[in-house]
Amino acid sequence: MVKRFKEGMLSSLINLKKAVSKLTKFDAEMCCALDCAATHNPELYQRLQGIFPCKAGIFRDILINSTSLGFLPTPGMKLFYTFLANAEMKRIAGIKEFSCRQNHALDYHKNALARVLGFWPEFRN
Repeated sequence: MVKRFKEGMLSSLINLKKAVSKLTKFDAEMCCALDCAATHNPELYQRLQGIFPCKAGIFRDILINSTSLGFLPTPGMKLFYTFLANAEMKRIAGIKEFSCRQNHALDYHKNALARVLGFWPEFRN
């Protein structure tokens, strides 16, 4: 009985370690950049709400006041955040004046979006 318990605990720890290794982490700049993407690309955000009717609001709400975010992404989250990052990269490609809620520079914003896109290259368009 004790041996089975130890084996079960070991298996649980291994599974936890695998799950943690798949954790996606967004820092404050990434959260801000994605929130800006939803704010400044309302047509895309509305389409995403149609695709993810119950989850789009949740996916965005967790970004609004986050200074960091760690999560195990679902395929839907990957698509949602990748679409937002792509749209924001296109929107800011030619702009000179820029503002966001964290007041970081445009280069930091671009870098944060590039890091988001780097998580899931299979979803980039």
